[in-house]
Amino acid sequence: MGVPRRAHQSRRTRNGPVAGVAAYPPIWIGGNSGAALRRAARYGDGWHPLSLTPQAYADGAEELRRLCEIFGTSLPTLSYSGFFGAIGTRTVDEATRVPLTGGVEQVIDDIGRLRESPRTANFAAV
Repeated sequence: MGVPRRAHQSRRTRNGPVAGVAAYPPIWIGGNSGAALRRAARYGDGWHPLSLTPQAYADGAEELRRLCEIFGTSLPTLSYSGFFGAIGTRTVDEATRVPLTGGVEQVIDDIGRLRESPRTANFAAV
């Protein structure tokens, strides 16, 4: 009643990780704090701060570079996340203004300064 079975051997089959494919999903670290920067430098594949001023973003990216040198890690992907808020014709006091809000010229200036920053991804909510 039984059908004789033969063992099959293949030289083309292999088990294990596929070359060029990461063994885990990318780890993105979000946040603006020093602790978030340290985590991103040590463990992250990407850093995702939220609504920083262009200068604070540039400072954070520079600190991240410095920390990567200390930890001996490569610089993770840099992104920026901002939210377009109230945009009007009048200039808003810089001391209280949130990035990507305020007068039209202020928002255009923010976008220009962020455009010059060392990021590889952008996220914006309108």
